[in-house]
Amino acid sequence: MTFQSVKKISLAFILLITLLAALYCGIAAIQAPNVAAQKARLSLRILGLNAAFLPEPRSKWGHVIYNDIKLDEDEISTIETIDISYNPLSILLTGRLNTLTFKNLNLIGEWDPGASLPATFSGWKIPNDFQHIAVIPAQNIRMEKSKISVLTVGFGGLSLDFDFNGAFNDKKLEFQSHLKSAQKYMSFTASASGILAHDFSNIDVEIDEGKFEMPEAHIRASRGHGWFNYTRDKSGSSKIMAELRAGGLTVLEMPWQNASATLEIKDGSIKAFSDAKSIGVDGIELGLNYQKNAGAAGMIYGSLHADDGAALSAFLGEQSKITLPAADMTIIRNTQDLKADFAYEPEKIKYRLNTMQNAPVKEVSIK
Repeated sequence: MTFQSVKKISLAFILLITLLAALYCGIAAIQAPNVAAQKARLSLRILGLNAAFLPEPRSKWGHVIYNDIKLDEDEISTIETIDISYNPLSILLTGRLNTLTFKNLNLIGEWDPGASLPATFSGWKIPNDFQHIAVIPAQNIRMEKSKISVLTVGFGGLSLDFDFNGAFNDKKLEFQSHLKSAQKYMSFTASASGILAHDFSNIDVEIDEGKFEMPEAHIRASRGHGWFNYTRDKSGSSKIMAELRAGGLTVLEMPWQNASATLEIKDGSIKAFSDAKSIGVDGIELGLNYQKNAGAAGMIYGSLHADDGAALSAFLGEQSKITLPAADMTIIRNTQDLKADFAYEPEKIKYRLNTMQNAPVKEVSIK
């Protein structure tokens, strides 16, 4: 074979490769936006977001962009922009997006503890299994300036502002998030990080500063900080553990300090235990607990301990929410190393002064 023949074959081969590359690029330019849009819709469904009301997207090289998205027909929950970035040359081979970005996601729902599904949202069905999020066909997911708002009967409107950055790798999602909530009965700032995988989840939340109020129990905590941990194993069993501290605590108008609490939520049951020391009077300790079994109403109960009953009598006299009978106040004033157990019920407190064996249980109304 002559040099000219080799040269012609080489040029023909190069031309063929060039034509095939051009054909592939042409196909990619036409088909890649459609594939990216399909993957975006799939991702929305995995997240539980309603994709039925997506408008026509705007396409440019490497991006499919949706603007002014309504997630329900009443236009209650919305997203300002969904920006899907992808590699036009590889998406046809891998089926994966580069980054799925949500800007100004705004989800609005209601909370009804008596319903079979306590939390319901317009345009968002909360996934039964958040671990399934790990199969979203993307390398990264971001949520910028996003908000979840819930209307409740007891607490009014509650909202959570957050940013979210996650990376998918080997069928798991690793993420970081910043959280902020500010309303009448609850506010906090926090950071979160974790892993969501097909058979395991772990989420850690660090609370930098927060406050909390439970009006029906006349409890208010301020200057709070601490941590939460959520885990879910392959069997589907989930657990939340937490340790919290509050610089200030008010119970029935009585001030406390150095309050600490532990929390455990497992398979629908809740246990919370806390303790605090009195302000202004030494030697008085409060133990306050909350317990709720799955499918049952919650119960708030606790105990008071005082080295000096006269000091406890003076401390109780600083509030006006409850008025104990004169005979009981006399017992309290004249008792050393006194302990009183109590439990909250609607509009009243049941209590027992442990000054004798088999002491009677009494009750007093909350004003």
